[in-house]
Amino acid sequence: YKIELISVDTTQLRGDMLVPGKTYAGKLILNINGLNSDHIGVEFVISESNSYGQLEITKVVELKLDKVEGSIAYFSFEYSPSKPGSINYAFRAYPRNDLLAHRQDCPIVKWL
Repeated sequence: YKIELISVDTTQLRGDMLVPGKTYAGKLILNINGLNSDHIGVEFVISESNSYGQLEITKVVELKLDKVEGSIAYFSFEYSPSKPGSINYAFRAYPRNDLLAHRQDCPIVKWL
């Protein structure tokens, strides 16, 4: 099975500096190619540069599955920054299953 990114809408996060307390929304659409949508988690991962110039993950926001039409899954998220400025971000998809005690037990992550 291959998960494919169809589109991502993060237009609210681009441009001006982000304002603390303001809520920004985004959407992501995936082709899950026959996988069960309950077995896929998607996260909005925010990172900042540390004092050595290396990126460190500072916040992770779970995306909400809004609907599934055939093999097309529609996700959304809301993010409210705690401090002003711009952010580095990415999305990642991972397997979700009650039989996995820990997510790292199945080292399959797709960065989108």
